[in-house]
Amino acid sequence: QIAADSIRVATMAETTAKALSPEQKAFGEHWPELTLTASSADYYFNSYNHYSVHEDVLKDATTASAYMKAIKQNAHLFRGAVVLDACAGLGVCALLAAQAGATKVIAVESQSELVAMATKVARHNGYGPEAIEFVCGEASSLDRLPGGIEQVDIVVSQWMGYFLMYESRLAEVLRARDRWLRPGGLMFPDRAKVYAAVIEDAAYRDRHFDYYGNVWGFDF
Repeated sequence: QIAADSIRVATMAETTAKALSPEQKAFGEHWPELTLTASSADYYFNSYNHYSVHEDVLKDATTASAYMKAIKQNAHLFRGAVVLDACAGLGVCALLAAQAGATKVIAVESQSELVAMATKVARHNGYGPEAIEFVCGEASSLDRLPGGIEQVDIVVSQWMGYFLMYESRLAEVLRARDRWLRPGGLMFPDRAKVYAAVIEDAAYRDRHFDYYGNVWGFDF
């Protein structure tokens, strides 16, 4: 019976495949076969490559305005400086640094899709490769910086995720600091504070935890 069912399923799949138009087949070839083998780590780090994460970053008025004020109000520190934007994402910090008068901004991002998009954004806003240069990789593991640059004056990074630590990018920023920042150089930001309070959300606990004690009469 199992063998017969397998044959029927295979036949149905072949029939479905034959029914697809050339356009549908071409579309499907661009997508890998779906599996359920991705780990939580895969989802966690690859989620940073999804546009919705960066939409949240761009629309985070509190954080974005703080970076904008910090850089603009300290434009005298950025003017003429060589700046490294570690974990650059779409390059918001790089754009602000260039706008503040940095001589050269090196924006390093490990996701190639983001590098391509951020480069287009920079060029669209009038910043050529002589002003902002994007590099695909990790700042801490690069053999050298573009143009033979050996040290930078400022390391800037919008590394903060939810509750500071989400996305785990701080360690990469600190490694970039230790490797590329000149003695006496500056970090933007150079400190952070976390405020925490203990709460209990009974409704959330009931929906997402206690619920499984009785699912259609079964204890899950």
